[in-house]
Amino acid sequence: MLVYEEHDPGFFVSIGLTENRRFILISTADHVTSEVRIIDAADPAAAPRLVSPRQAGVEYRVHAQGDEIVILTNADGAEDFKIVRVPAASPERANWRDWVPHVAGRLIEQIACFADDIARLERDNGLPRIVVSDGDGIEHEIAFKEAAYAA
Repeated sequence: MLVYEEHDPGFFVSIGLTENRRFILISTADHVTSEVRIIDAADPAAAPRLVSPRQAGVEYRVHAQGDEIVILTNADGAEDFKIVRVPAASPERANWRDWVPHVAGRLIEQIACFADDIARLERDNGLPRIVVSDGDGIEHEIAFKEAAYAA
């Protein structure tokens, strides 16, 4: 049974799981554009659902927490990226809602979802920061003793 076939030779395809192992991810991307399909891991024979169709220059990475999909994206002009949340049952872009808004000059590089918290690695004024947000949106930064450091 064919699950997915990529027809554009310029796109790479990868498969993985969300951190909570709830969704199988089929990710396709070139260097500036991405597209992700999800399959509920409890029903691996289900057809993949498209999160957002590829749009030139728009990148996004899919994570999951509880009944929501958490997405790191540069959509809507968020050049330095933002984080959006969407119900897993309807992950289409029309349902995305900003959770950590775009701030020019603050590059969000990665996120990791845990049962109750989300950690993000970002660069602000050239320095990396690790910020942890709980389910209520309360944030704290992991402090480092030195003014310059690598994280």
